[in-house]
Amino acid sequence: MRESGPPRRLADTPIAIVGMAGLFPHARDVREFWQNIVDARDCIEDIPASRWNIDDYYDADPTRPDHTYSRRGGFVPDVDFDPLEFGLPPNQLEVTSTLQTLSLVVARDLLRDAGATDSTWYDAETTGVVLGVTGPVPLMHPLGARLTTPVLREVVRACGLTEDDAQAIATRYAEAFAPWEENSFPGLLANVTAGRIANRLGLGGMNCTVDAACAASLSAVRMAIAELVDGRSDMMIAGGADTENSIFGYMCFSKTQALSKSDRIRPFDEGADGTLIGEGVGMIALRRLADAERDGNRIYAVIRGLGSSSDGRSKSIYAPRAEGQERALRRAYADADCSPASVELFEAHATGTAVGDRTELTALDGVLRAAAGGQAHFAAIGSVKSQIGHTKGAAGTASLMKLALSLYQKTLPPTINVERPNGPLAEDATPLYVNTRTRPWIRDPHRPVRRAAASAMGFGGTNFHVVLEEHSALRPANGMVHRTARAWVWHAPDPAALRAALEAGAAPTDGPIPADHARVGFVTPAGDPDGAEPRRIALAQLAASPDAEQWTHPAGIYYRRRALADLRVGALFAGQGSQYLEMGLDAVLGVPTVGQALDDANAVFDGDATALAAVMYPPPVFDPELRQEQESRLRATRYAQPAIGALSVGQFRYLAELGLDCSGHLGHSFGELTALWAAGALTDADFFRLARARGAAMAPPDAQASPTEPASSDPGTMAAVQAGREEIERILADFPDVVVCNHNAPDQVVVGGGTQAVGEVLAELARRGLTGRLLPVSAAFHTRYVGHAVERFAADLASVEIGAPTAPVYANTAGASYGTEPAANRAVLGGQLLAPVDFVAGVRAMRADGCNVFVEFGPKQVLAQLTRRILGDEPIAVVSTDGGPLRDGDVMLKQAAVQLAVLGLPITDINRYDPASHAEGGQAAARRAAMTITLTGAEYIPDSRRALYNAGLTDGFRVSALATPTAATPAADAAAVAAVTPATLTSAALAPATLTPTANGAPTANGGSVLGGTATTSANGDLSAGSHAPAVDGPPAPNGLAVTGAAAAPVGAAATSPVVAAGTDLDPALVTEAVNRHLDLHTRYLDGQLQITGELVALLRSGASTDQPAWIPAAIEQVAEQSLAAGRTHTRANEVLAALAGLRLPAREDPFLPAPAPPRPRLCRWPRFTRHQPDSPRPRRPVRRPRWCPGSPPRIPVTALPSATAAPLATAVRTATGTGPGRRPSAQASPSGPRPRRALLPARRSPRAPRWTRCAPRSSVSSPTAPATPPK
Repeated sequence: MRESGPPRRLADTPIAIVGMAGLFPHARDVREFWQNIVDARDCIEDIPASRWNIDDYYDADPTRPDHTYSRRGGFVPDVDFDPLEFGLPPNQLEVTSTLQTLSLVVARDLLRDAGATDSTWYDAETTGVVLGVTGPVPLMHPLGARLTTPVLREVVRACGLTEDDAQAIATRYAEAFAPWEENSFPGLLANVTAGRIANRLGLGGMNCTVDAACAASLSAVRMAIAELVDGRSDMMIAGGADTENSIFGYMCFSKTQALSKSDRIRPFDEGADGTLIGEGVGMIALRRLADAERDGNRIYAVIRGLGSSSDGRSKSIYAPRAEGQERALRRAYADADCSPASVELFEAHATGTAVGDRTELTALDGVLRAAAGGQAHFAAIGSVKSQIGHTKGAAGTASLMKLALSLYQKTLPPTINVERPNGPLAEDATPLYVNTRTRPWIRDPHRPVRRAAASAMGFGGTNFHVVLEEHSALRPANGMVHRTARAWVWHAPDPAALRAALEAGAAPTDGPIPADHARVGFVTPAGDPDGAEPRRIALAQLAASPDAEQWTHPAGIYYRRRALADLRVGALFAGQGSQYLEMGLDAVLGVPTVGQALDDANAVFDGDATALAAVMYPPPVFDPELRQEQESRLRATRYAQPAIGALSVGQFRYLAELGLDCSGHLGHSFGELTALWAAGALTDADFFRLARARGAAMAPPDAQASPTEPASSDPGTMAAVQAGREEIERILADFPDVVVCNHNAPDQVVVGGGTQAVGEVLAELARRGLTGRLLPVSAAFHTRYVGHAVERFAADLASVEIGAPTAPVYANTAGASYGTEPAANRAVLGGQLLAPVDFVAGVRAMRADGCNVFVEFGPKQVLAQLTRRILGDEPIAVVSTDGGPLRDGDVMLKQAAVQLAVLGLPITDINRYDPASHAEGGQAAARRAAMTITLTGAEYIPDSRRALYNAGLTDGFRVSALATPTAATPAADAAAVAAVTPATLTSAALAPATLTPTANGAPTANGGSVLGGTATTSANGDLSAGSHAPAVDGPPAPNGLAVTGAAAAPVGAAATSPVVAAGTDLDPALVTEAVNRHLDLHTRYLDGQLQITGELVALLRSGASTDQPAWIPAAIEQVAEQSLAAGRTHTRANEVLAALAGLRLPAREDPFLPAPAPPRPRLCRWPRFTRHQPDSPRPRRPVRRPRWCPGSPPRIPVTALPSATAAPLATAVRTATGTGPGRRPSAQASPSGPRPRRALLPARRSPRAPRWTRCAPRSSVSSPTAPATPPK
């Protein structure tokens, strides 16, 4: 493949972006997305509770397994979704990924933005969709989690819980997740994201998804463009979608150490330490440029070239390579048939990772330097990820949308969180600079077509680079995408009606105001959408001054009872000295008319090494000294004068569009040239050419500037003096090198001359008690020190015709005027360079001619203040269109328009460029539906699912804790084992125990078994079995032990379970389970007997000398009888065990018998002490708690069994005791057979320090003399 000349170039068939839609962090649509960008808003936030619980998964230690060290990211806002609008049954949303449903919403909005809905050119049959989707669809996680219930059951069973308990727990676990059903499969497929769009929107073109990791969406754009270039489709929807901000996504990035440990994403910064991930869905509508132009589509931008590549062989699959990225760059510019040096804005992939950013900057910087010819800092670079995070599969689309909007709005967007640029960006010779502020994109005469480019890279070494360019050099006539300052004006026949309108919330008007109407108005900045506060102030002021003729509130609110009579406007145009860096910035960004004036002014600097815009709105710098250098550069006349003229022209054009008509024009020094243009004496092109020529002519000459005139090393300087002109002229009589340059006000003049002489004048003024200060100027204007400028400027004037003004232009030079003769007009304008400026005389002349409203154009408010001082208390109004560097230029300009409207001028349509004035009618209403479901970036969980899960947490379920099938007394234990059959091991037999504390927290003994009875909790929360011991009638004991004889079963009661029929097959595993349950019950029964006996003995001892309750002797008697019965049962049980141990076992390979069941943990009742606290009484005995002891063997008391059950039960016994088939007998077994095994209880111990016996492994016989080792 030839990189320098591919056989088919996209430059020959460019593609137009005719629509955009998206859903990104803190942005429900494209307007909010762009607004966040230009506002430099940080959209990163703490992980919301709707996604996942930070406390469950966060740990600052990156090495902790299954945890993330990041707690922040970018998350899309909630979206109201109407499933019926898209033909989706609401009950399918749970098994339809939000990746698909949110993409449906964005696709619908995209067709609306493209104007396809109800248009004649749109054909759904030839429209396709390709989306980039990377990684797993988030719905896979809950569906996959549901399939892990066998693992959960196995773990729970291994901990000793019953099968039914394990199943109940697994069921409750599963109910937290979406179910598997017929719609689950398509609901989790990535490709169905595109397929569902085609299905629901009726698209007949190709639909598919592609995965190129983080470059997926640019890969999708590549495929969509191929469909258009090949003629297979007429419109393609392309983009990317990614909602994978679940804990799964965080784990992926955490364990690759890619996430920021500081929780800040800082591309291009020295302190960058990783990325942050975000959610996003973005789509663009693409058409062939020729088709879009034919059908009159709105074209945001044009895709001119696209290059792709792979990194090739490298050390790591995810480590980027500069060589591979350079390959994609070269291919993209070959495809675009343009130089990379023609690009002024780059949107980098830049994720904030040190290695990735450095590699990308190295590749881009190298390609640019080779093409730029040594030019530095002409191309801005940024990354939207600094604001919204890395949106992964949607990242490339977010970059493209940002660039397309930048080209459409002629705005250079900012990148945030950069304090110290890193890598090549820190070098002086790099063509790149980090744009950290929103700046106007003024057209560069060296690059007449604005171009931008975006990169995207993905794991696996895939690289894409896309080149875009503007469709039109003109700024959008239909307004801005981002919010701008907004004017609010109301009028009514009288003040009462006006007040009523404001109180009723009436909409403001934007048309002509009848002269006799009361009117009020104000302007709100872009961040105030409703103007509630100034409206409140206006209402209060109207109520306080209902009869006032006019008033102005400091908050910028203007009121008049009626229009000003005989209204005549005089226009004032600023001169040099009022300039400041980034003057009128917000007006340039918010009013296309003003921005266009800057484009026109910049165009005449084609031959200069540095264009005007680069000086007015220079690239951001990070060194204060460099900032001072930028300010000094703007003070040079070659830039200051045309800069002031450009802003003045933009402001004047805008107000003229609204209806401003001026009766006279007056400029200050350079402003006189602007006044001639405003009066129609100069064309636009001639004005901008003369503005540049005048500034260049007045610049101090170099040593070879004039061979006939010696060069002066002193350009002179100027000083402002607070004194009258006559007084200053008398003082200057002693200083011949200093003259009056400007008469600005009755009490202010500006003097100029040689630098040393001006300093002497200031010293003399100070001696006389007068105030004077030096002005920041580059020369002594209107003195002999700029005499070199007269001849040079005259040459430029000779080629320009200065016609007759349409309205008077008041000359600065005393006695001069502009008329119908072009030559005379040129002479007056040229001679003005050396003559003093008499601004006072000009203002007074305008007032004498009837001007009663004065509007200043240009930066700051210098002339407005001078005019007020000149005219004093005369009934005039003075309006400024700019407020200086501390004020919002957009607000000030529109505030001037409001003031003029309130004064009575026919000013209308002030908000013509504000996006609220061009909102698509009815769209909001169309989105409102009867059935609305709120979606987030997380998978949708219906209320019914939440209710099921919550019910499982709150329905009182408790585990049954190895309960036996039945039996309440030792006498019934043997019969219970004999009665065990597979049929008896049902879920009813495994019913969960109910924890029932008594009123004072002590356990209640109700005589029932754990299977069907009650488990109780003690006051300290210990778990006890309610069937431990029989009880007798009587009141609670003093220690809280409740005794209820009604629940006690008689000693030796017969079992009621059916006897196993002969020939019945038994599952040895079930039999073993039953035996283990019985052993546990038996153990707890004996423990309960001992505990009750101990309590009774304690009562007898404590109350020996007092009357005892009548029930105590009866209780003692019953306990004694039961103990004797238990002893007899134990004797019989040992005989049965001995008989069972000697049974002959069938062969292992007998198909009737399964393999021995694996060892299971059992519930071991270790004594457990609570730690003694100094302020609490020492416990009398250990508090017992059930603990799982995997090594303890079970006790197996059994009775004689029918012959049909002998063999299976014997197998179960030997399996449990470790002497079954395949096991070696214990070394402690007796010669005649294995000894019956018993679980070990705590050895005899003193009340102070218990001694412990060790739980032996199942494969050995425990010894009662095992070493004493307490459990951990």
